[in-house]
Amino acid sequence: MTRAIRLTCVSMLLMLVGAGTALAKPTIAVLGLEVIDKSGTPTPQDTQVASELTAGLRARAKAGTGPYSIAAGSDKELIDEKLLKSCDDEKPACMSAIGTELNAEFLMYGHIEKQGSAYNVTIVLLDVKRKARDNSYPTAIPLAESSGSALQTWAKKIYAKLTGQNECTIVVKTPGVDRATILVDGAEKGNITNGVGQVTLTESKYRIAVEAQDYHRWEKGDVTCTASQATNLSADLQKSSGSGDTGGVGVGPGGTGGTGGTDLGHTGTVSHSGGGKGVWKAMAWGGLAGAAIGGGVWLFGYTQYTQQAKFSTSDVAGALAGTAYSSMDPKTFTQDKCGSPEGDAVAGKLSAFDKGCKGKSWTTIGAGLTVGFAVVGAVGFVMAYARGDHDEKPVTVSGRQKKHAPFAIVPVVSPDGGGASFAMEW
Repeated sequence: MTRAIRLTCVSMLLMLVGAGTALAKPTIAVLGLEVIDKSGTPTPQDTQVASELTAGLRARAKAGTGPYSIAAGSDKELIDEKLLKSCDDEKPACMSAIGTELNAEFLMYGHIEKQGSAYNVTIVLLDVKRKARDNSYPTAIPLAESSGSALQTWAKKIYAKLTGQNECTIVVKTPGVDRATILVDGAEKGNITNGVGQVTLTESKYRIAVEAQDYHRWEKGDVTCTASQATNLSADLQKSSGSGDTGGVGVGPGGTGGTGGTDLGHTGTVSHSGGGKGVWKAMAWGGLAGAAIGGGVWLFGYTQYTQQAKFSTSDVAGALAGTAYSSMDPKTFTQDKCGSPEGDAVAGKLSAFDKGCKGKSWTTIGAGLTVGFAVVGAVGFVMAYARGDHDEKPVTVSGRQKKHAPFAIVPVVSPDGGGASFAMEW
């Protein structure tokens, strides 16, 4: 008898992903773009374009899928913040002071100017702590694309370029064919289950192919994959000549079988291993090893984190001297100041505190790794035990035998996160 089990492992995979995201992401403030107009008075239309483009950039930061998280209360205008801090020349040191005031570790700001048939846009990404420009991106947005969804597409592209998010997605559908393999430039990169699959790549052009048993190979060249976007393809697979439902009759073990894709009255053994017990054992021991490594990182981080308690109030007073927080009571300066303006003020001056803050980060990473891999190991042990020693059983099969991959993983992507659905058959 054939039995099928489907395990939805979204939560497990999200826990693994959480090992990397359990740490708070660096915060970013996106200042409203400044409109430059040679006449000195920007038009309402130019101001509207700047406002919509700013909103699009902030939306990318708020989405939470990138490397940064939006700093609370940081929706300020560049021109206003420059006036408050007297940053007429926009030097990194002065702009960093704006970022610090907004509790942001990175600052995104820029200008927009209408010239001819396009808007010239220059946007800068500033590392506040290093007081240095991390990246800048100049581009020209045609007037025809300066509103609505077209402008929001530009916002996604600009944000991706500045933050290094050059990933894109190619979604492949195979009408009438449940399972297949996706190849990118000749290499296997993904699977199709229930007629749909996808691969994540970096922005470029690719040759996409699809292969399925009993079907001719489908291929399409020069497929453009655009950053932060999904490219949809429909692969119309055609059956190969030897894949018919009926064929000539031949003698087979325990009965007769058709040579055109049928196997009638076949008696033998059918593997129900779903990849074999060994696969689950490997998963179990791999998870155990990963959990052990994560535990080591966890312990190391905690050891470093406890170093924060080893500084005196006099050490704190000396580190705060000459800063905006010199009047602060040193007794209130504890390990919870990591990442705060007060903590940043003494960064580099109080080595025990700096060491402890790094340890705090390692502690969080180690905890995520330990828990995530422990879940993987537990699933592996349970499934290996459930497999037992019954990987093969004698069966008598009547009719055509369809071959399926023993298991498949289908990516699940949403604006708020990602995971996968794991399907296994035995």
